[in-house]
Amino acid sequence: MGYGVTAFTRYLELYGRNTQREDLLSKLLIGEGGVGPPSDPDICTQIGTFIIAGTDTTSISLTFFLWELAKHPEIQSRMREEFRVNQVKFIDGVPHSKDIAGLKLLDAVLFKSLRLHPSHQIAFPRVSPKGGGFILTFVFWTTLGIQNYDIHYHPHVFASLGEFRPDRWLDTNGGTPAMREAYIPWFQGSRACVGRHLATIEMKLLVASIVHGYYIKLAEGITEESMMTLNRFVALPRVLKCDLFFDKIEV
Repeated sequence: MGYGVTAFTRYLELYGRNTQREDLLSKLLIGEGGVGPPSDPDICTQIGTFIIAGTDTTSISLTFFLWELAKHPEIQSRMREEFRVNQVKFIDGVPHSKDIAGLKLLDAVLFKSLRLHPSHQIAFPRVSPKGGGFILTFVFWTTLGIQNYDIHYHPHVFASLGEFRPDRWLDTNGGTPAMREAYIPWFQGSRACVGRHLATIEMKLLVASIVHGYYIKLAEGITEESMMTLNRFVALPRVLKCDLFFDKIEV
């Protein structure tokens, strides 16, 4: 909770409680729908959760995201063309989140990367409810676990299992019903990742900024084998690094 207290105190010093900023914390301070704001300790806990829980997972997802783009310069070129066609404005190299919200190729590339490389690949335990589950019936209070990695590589759902082909998401207008149901990098239900929307925005903004400003290239020694995952609590590259070159695009 210490991270949350420090960040919350700093925010109040800079902007106060009646800020007109449009950010997540301002909404918590104001409250919505006739419901007052949470207590300060509750807000600090929420901040701490976002700071800690979203650090390793987001950075690992970005690592594999940029690695896939480095292997596919043609997709980088198509993304830059999408920025141009949609007249996305980059201020100091960074777009506004609203300007990239509807970019279909950017979304498809993100979906594909997270499908191939979910940052969590372990089976989070869940307890079966009374009456069992939907597919199979388990004894009440049985502890179960499903790995999203196994679901993401199911051959009956995803035709190109290990291939980086974002066009499959484009050709099916965001995925077939089966693909969307099996796409669970954040898991699903009431225990799904609480920071998934924030993480998605962060990754889209960062990747759009990098692809717009730089050519991403592989460094020597970074191979399919070196990028195989170590399945710990988070899925790390086997060599614990991913060296890339970023060559600035001269306008």
